[in-house]
Amino acid sequence: MKEIYRFQHRIKRELFIDDTLLDTAEGLEFQVQKPVPQPPEESAPQGYYSTVIFDDVKYRYYFREFPSERHTLYAESADGRRWDHASQGPAWDLDRNSALRLPNFTHNFTPFLDRNPAAPAEERYKAIAGTYLDRGLASFYSADGIHFKRYDRPLILPVPEGVEMLDSQNTAFYFEAENCYVIFFRVFHLPDGRKIRSVARVTSPDFEHWGEIEFFPSLNEPDEHLYTSGLTPYYRAPHICVGTPTRFFEDHGAATDIGLFFYRAGRGFVRPGKEAWIRPGLDEERWKNRANYLALNPVPTAENELSFYHIFSRVRYTLPLDRFVSLHAGTREGCWISRPIEHPGGTLELNAATSAGGRIVLELCDMEGNVLPGCGAADFETFWGDRIAWRPQWRPSGNGIGKGEVFRIRAFMKEADLFSMSFCNPEEV
Repeated sequence: MKEIYRFQHRIKRELFIDDTLLDTAEGLEFQVQKPVPQPPEESAPQGYYSTVIFDDVKYRYYFREFPSERHTLYAESADGRRWDHASQGPAWDLDRNSALRLPNFTHNFTPFLDRNPAAPAEERYKAIAGTYLDRGLASFYSADGIHFKRYDRPLILPVPEGVEMLDSQNTAFYFEAENCYVIFFRVFHLPDGRKIRSVARVTSPDFEHWGEIEFFPSLNEPDEHLYTSGLTPYYRAPHICVGTPTRFFEDHGAATDIGLFFYRAGRGFVRPGKEAWIRPGLDEERWKNRANYLALNPVPTAENELSFYHIFSRVRYTLPLDRFVSLHAGTREGCWISRPIEHPGGTLELNAATSAGGRIVLELCDMEGNVLPGCGAADFETFWGDRIAWRPQWRPSGNGIGKGEVFRIRAFMKEADLFSMSFCNPEEV
């Protein structure tokens, strides 16, 4: 039996991307969900190594000037769909920040909104840029996300002689779940001697003093290069980073596609599906080298919608909230039993969907698997439908478990999917 699961994070939500919540499962499988392409938006920016930041008021789009590399440009949007060209321009004052005109900085300038509550207001936005040719990364800060200044300190220690790294879109952020800053960056050498593009990590308590480089030699599939990682914390479950890497295949004419993986705080990488998440498709232009990148950061663009931006086709891909991966049941009923869970307080919610003929039935049990009074299948209001936030109910009075109690969930599923589980206080909905 697995140990008791205790929510350690401010937002009490888990995604069904792996077996973290599961003790046993029969007749079920994890199933990666595919995003839906929307019609191309002519006003959408185009440029390499793009970043989209939603600051709860407006959408900010940073992108490398295409086909030139002279500037990193900036555009805004009120809804994340139509982009204001009048706002487009350099992401800094070139006269005051002349160093930023250097191609090795505009090549991969990647900003982030610093969610660290201790971050000074004048450093609310930060950014990193540079390649191994610069002997490491440079770092920048800004109060408004437009006018950036360069820190006068190196960010990562100089790159070892002969090692190629950093020459891609490297991602930085404050990782709330680990109480530190993290950079995921591209390397071209692994400790086992392989020369393959992959992902490495380094952390810092203060965005100034950085630790040892951490490599992940088992992350790549054979002959698979990970050109970018696209890793960023998922705002609805900030202990999980979502990554949308560009996969590169030299022996297939340098063709690329887009994958999906996750990084879980304290556990490492999770890769529930190792094939492409977004294929090049029928458009011949997307089979060319460097033709498939998503802008960094999925952002909310409607009540229940996440958006991902394909930076050259101007296609915006959408996905319902939390629905990256599901625990899936087919036409034969499956069952899973959760590991013991300590109730964190609030109301149990599930993100779930069924077919018209499908169903989900839940039971709440004690540590040993005995059904709690009034929480059995006979008392449960069978669920069928499609809900981002479904609150299971037992007749006549719901469930009797409360904060601090340990319980298990036993679920019977047919033609159904579970995407996430959370605990929400009614006053917060």
